[in-house]
Amino acid sequence: MKIAVISGTLVGSKPAVLANQAIVQLKQKNIEFIYINFKDYELELCDGRPIDQYNQDTQELIRLLHDVEGFIITTSILHGQIPGALKNFFDVLPMSIFENKVMSFMASAGNEKHYLAIEHSLRPLSSYLKAISIPEYVFSVSGDFNKSSEIINQNIINEIEFLVDKVIHTASLYKPLDTTRR
Repeated sequence: MKIAVISGTLVGSKPAVLANQAIVQLKQKNIEFIYINFKDYELELCDGRPIDQYNQDTQELIRLLHDVEGFIITTSILHGQIPGALKNFFDVLPMSIFENKVMSFMASAGNEKHYLAIEHSLRPLSSYLKAISIPEYVFSVSGDFNKSSEIINQNIINEIEFLVDKVIHTASLYKPLDTTRR
């Protein structure tokens, strides 16, 4: 089993902190993972070109994510919405990357009201992509971190551990379906 942990923002450091905490849990459970931080890639804007005409970073992401069984996607919430870089990620990658694969979310925002971005943007998107969405998610606010962006709220750490367990368990239950029968 391989899980993709994605820090899906170009702004702020807290999504990467959440992602790193998930990686700690995956390592403790001896689960293979790949880590993708958008800050390390130059993902091109989706404009409808064939995939082979996008840059190497974009094609590399597609190659890396093709054979994962699950996704743990972290993001910041900006102005009540997911960042454009994350939306572009979903737009540029083929739907088959996500279809019948487990998808979960962790987010960081400035206040508690922004949790709705997960419910109003990410959940419908995961459904459209035909992913298997984990109902639980981790939502954090600035007060859950210290000035060095370390998680200081033990409840957040516990929630991340539970989410990782749920992703692993759910992914173990699903085997790729033969979608050619449709």
